[in-house]
Amino acid sequence: MIEEMWKDQEEFQLQVFPNFKKMDEEQKMAFTKEMLLHIVSEFDELLSSIGSWKTHKIRREKSPKISGIAEELVDITKFVVNIALAWGITPEMFMNKWKEKTLVNKYKLLQEKTLISLKERPVVVFDVDGVLNDFAEKWISYVNLKTGSNFTIDQFLELPKLIRYERYVQLKHDFYENYSDRVEFTDEAVKVLSEIKKKDISIVLLTARPISEYKKFYYEIINKLVTAGVPFDVLMEDREKGLRMIKDFKNVLFFVDDEPYYVEDASSYGIKAYLYYKPYNEKYAFTYKNVIHKLEEVLNGI
Repeated sequence: MIEEMWKDQEEFQLQVFPNFKKMDEEQKMAFTKEMLLHIVSEFDELLSSIGSWKTHKIRREKSPKISGIAEELVDITKFVVNIALAWGITPEMFMNKWKEKTLVNKYKLLQEKTLISLKERPVVVFDVDGVLNDFAEKWISYVNLKTGSNFTIDQFLELPKLIRYERYVQLKHDFYENYSDRVEFTDEAVKVLSEIKKKDISIVLLTARPISEYKKFYYEIINKLVTAGVPFDVLMEDREKGLRMIKDFKNVLFFVDDEPYYVEDASSYGIKAYLYYKPYNEKYAFTYKNVIHKLEEVLNGI
């Protein structure tokens, strides 16, 4: 049925706009804005179809028109499909995203309830990328592949300075869009976090990866965590990690990150913070008291 919807709309759009399938990016953006304006207009008609909806109206002057509601929903859907067609989003892609979003919504609701329950409990907090997975290695490999360079892992934190800014931003965007699903969680992460759970301590994963900007990340990370068997209670996104921890938790036993900036940030709030040693943070490691070379070292502090 959904494939039929796509086909019907594509045939109609080609009659209205013969060059519909040949639009460049700027034209697609303009077309999308046009479709959204149509959708806004349809919302008003949908409101009219449900009858007297204004809260200050005591008397109901109009009753809902079910056929009208259905028709307006169809009109809105047609404009939505037009946008999907313009950007090359297939029925299969749409349905996959539908399923992903459904799972994410359920998981987020559960996470919100869990977060509230952790307020008073002892928790440990781990960064995700570079601590529990091989993000840094995959990112360096991608940059080398796309630029023909030979950057090494010890240059991970310096890449923004070594690549022209506009090029760096585009590479990061392309990596997030097309390559980030290749990042894998480590056996070490599974082992250490499993040992922590045995001690009845809650595990919070706090990432600076832009989940709110790239919606696919939440599903992607959760799916990878579950598949790899990494135990955790909550996954959160925030670049203000220290502030986020003291706002949400009263008893943070420790925090682990591979980037010196976040270790310093957490420490400034009185949180015990470990710098997880990696080749790219070696020159900073000697300035920190709490440096670990293996994740399992955190078990000594519980």
